[in-house]
Amino acid sequence: MKRRTQLSVVFIALIFTTLACGYKTFGSVRVYSSTSGSVSQFYDANTDTILKDDVWIFYPNGKYKAVVIVDEKRTSLHGKYGAEDMGDIFVILIDTDGDGKFDEELYPDHKSTYFEWRHENNVVTYYLSP
Repeated sequence: MKRRTQLSVVFIALIFTTLACGYKTFGSVRVYSSTSGSVSQFYDANTDTILKDDVWIFYPNGKYKAVVIVDEKRTSLHGKYGAEDMGDIFVILIDTDGDGKFDEELYPDHKSTYFEWRHENNVVTYYLSP
């Protein structure tokens, strides 16, 4: 019986540790753009439509979508995201190929007022729209 209790305690601790290490998400919809302007210039919340290129939308449910220019082509991205403190830096991890696994990183400042996307030797900075 003592062994069973010890295993139960270890199992419960493992579950709590896993839940505590979950990824963070934004508490409200966040709109980022590579150019300055207001949210209404880049995103229509009524239709959930991105209106311009080089715009990222992050939702509180851990999903995101973006319209970006990659290799001079207009590309739509969507999937899940999660923010994580990596010790000396804070990153936003994203899934760009729809397989459910994080495969790219975004590097925000400490207040998340902007982030850098370092994609294939290109660095693009996106700013939080007011």
